[in-house]
Amino acid sequence: MRPPGLLVDPETVHALADLLGADDLDVAAGAPLPPLWHWAALARWRPWASLGRDGHAEDGSLPTRPDLPRRMFAGGSLVVHRPLRIGSTVHVSRSVQDVKNTEGRSGPLRFVTVRDVVEDQDGIALEERQDIVYRPAPTGPTDATPREPASVLPAGPSGLDTSAQPWTFTGDAPLLMRFSALTRNTHRIHYDHPYATGVEGYEGLVVHGPLLAIVLAETVRRSGAAMHRVDHRGRSALIAGHRGELRTEAGPDSTRATLFEHDRLCAEITVHHHIQESP
Repeated sequence: MRPPGLLVDPETVHALADLLGADDLDVAAGAPLPPLWHWAALARWRPWASLGRDGHAEDGSLPTRPDLPRRMFAGGSLVVHRPLRIGSTVHVSRSVQDVKNTEGRSGPLRFVTVRDVVEDQDGIALEERQDIVYRPAPTGPTDATPREPASVLPAGPSGLDTSAQPWTFTGDAPLLMRFSALTRNTHRIHYDHPYATGVEGYEGLVVHGPLLAIVLAETVRRSGAAMHRVDHRGRSALIAGHRGELRTEAGPDSTRATLFEHDRLCAEITVHHHIQESP
């Protein structure tokens, strides 16, 4: 059975462009959607009853384990056969490609790889692989009583700063809230400071992995380079209020972009400038 059609929502695209300061982008109906922006443009709210204790929607179609309730976005790959058009209607189908159980520093892990295919009126436009990791519940406090935060969010500007050399990115609570709304993401680590620090044990609110990937992709898009495939990977959490430095290494066939906080790699992407095979 063919999945229902989804609108490449113009209002959401316009709001994401505003959030990223993408003043150069044509956001009119019919204009091409930049790679990875479909994470917002096609996002839909999940039923309230499906939300877990961490605020994240439980997906019954994925092979989860009751003992591994914490879900994290690890990375993936996107092949762009043809850009989606803003305001068009597309169809998305999902399948599970792989499931692996392994041991990490925090205990057992389950890696689930899913494949999404996005079709428009002319056929397959995007093919995407997403890697999702499931982890054990926190071993610390079980309530939402916050521990003393290690740092306080600064009151200064946040977002993507293209005037700096190299470019920098800082996420604060309002920016994270706006991105959560645009991507219909209710995971509490991005907006609930007592939960993020007191239950999950983070230093503060966590900047979304998809947001870091989109910000890195913006450094390549604004250079004018072709973007036919984007491989992205989250390496370690960037905490709201902490400044990340964006670095790029351009080659003839691909560009690698990275985000570092000091000497710690938080996220990386590789953008291929020529048509690639499906992920």
